[in-house]
Amino acid sequence: MSIDRPFIEQNTRERERMRALVARLTDEELLLPVNEDWTVAAVLGHIAFWDGRALALAKKLDRGLPFTSSDDEPEDVDWINDASRPLIHAIAPRQATMVTNSKLSRFDLAQEGYGQGLASQETPFQMALLASTAANLNGDLMKPMIELGRQPEIYNHVLPSATAAEMRRIMGLVTSAGTGQKAMADVHRQGIITGGKTGTAQHEVPKYDADGKPLTRQKIIKDNKGNIIRTVQEIVREQHTRSDAWFLCIAPLDH
Repeated sequence: MSIDRPFIEQNTRERERMRALVARLTDEELLLPVNEDWTVAAVLGHIAFWDGRALALAKKLDRGLPFTSSDDEPEDVDWINDASRPLIHAIAPRQATMVTNSKLSRFDLAQEGYGQGLASQETPFQMALLASTAANLNGDLMKPMIELGRQPEIYNHVLPSATAAEMRRIMGLVTSAGTGQKAMADVHRQGIITGGKTGTAQHEVPKYDADGKPLTRQKIIKDNKGNIIRTVQEIVREQHTRSDAWFLCIAPLDH
């Protein structure tokens, strides 16, 4: 028996409308407030948060697992929204749009590749998982273990063993003769071979008022003939960028 699903076509149409809107918005416009609690970018991140919950439940069904009482949505979700709001607002505005805008340009991708893009929002835990994949002799991504005595489990095979070995060799150069040499000197004196990767990303920093809201100013947009097209409110930026520094280390490097 076929099931009528008109909502699929409707959802697809509305999703494309949202993508088209997001593609037109500047970073300044994404930071504009929708109300006293949420910016445009944060609303997109909020949508992604709850969509992620629905996706997790859908994947559970795909695995043939039954729903339990813990899967029920609480009657009062205000505390969830209140708790997640500061975290969502901490996400760079362009990153929040990537949940709806799949048109990532090659320039944006290149920016992300060396840590300069606005979407560099990885957590230390995620970065540790990336490093552990290169550290694994077979190039396997292992499931994290927090239980003593639990047997190791492979999550996925990510890298050919030769590629993982080459990445370890390069990371070894960082701590033996590169920018991480001084940081790991004491460890090396103990006979422990290490590898690492340093990274620094520069981010533009908005200015905020006493209430913690981004300062804005009027910006006039003109065409190539000098005619005024429109005026928008842009976010006022600090004179200097903010540097976020990372250092990942794996040890022992040889086994």
